[in-house]
Amino acid sequence: LDAVLTIFQWLLHRHGVAFEFKPSGQNEKIKDMKDWLSDPDNVLNTASYALTPHIFGIVLKAMVSHEPLKEAKLHKLLRSIINALDENCTFLPSPPIYANLFQLYGRMVRTVDVTDLEELYQNMKSKCHPKPTELELNAYARAYLAFLEHTGARKTDKQDFLESMLREFRTLQITPSIYTKELISQYSE
Repeated sequence: LDAVLTIFQWLLHRHGVAFEFKPSGQNEKIKDMKDWLSDPDNVLNTASYALTPHIFGIVLKAMVSHEPLKEAKLHKLLRSIINALDENCTFLPSPPIYANLFQLYGRMVRTVDVTDLEELYQNMKSKCHPKPTELELNAYARAYLAFLEHTGARKTDKQDFLESMLREFRTLQITPSIYTKELISQYSE
């Protein structure tokens, strides 16, 4: 993960975007990578690389795939990535970026508030084109249910939330698949 974030940091800095993170250790390989990336003779420094949704998606997917970070560190990294995305990029984020964000938010139930998750969801609905898919809706639902579980919500609260999500599916004209039905069945008994 440190290598991915180092390259991401280099790319953002090439575009004048501030992004700071501290590698998890003083790894010699990371130091060598930073030296190599900043070398003026490096052929990578002769071209400009556009900031695309794919780059943000790769970083977020690496974070999802990585062993869980401590919640505070994960929250700080996500705030930096979201700020870079919101303040400095001219493209609209793709729905899979939000699916990864929802998965990561589901890991931070003790650090962030459920209103942060709801705000991210509204952000997705207003910014995404094309519209969100079942993947993003399910990732949001799983994260929201993790928050409800953490706060000791009653089963009826979880069922009410899932019913609101089914209304959202109808509004967005998305047919729930077996994965969504499985998620719902966990709370309908």
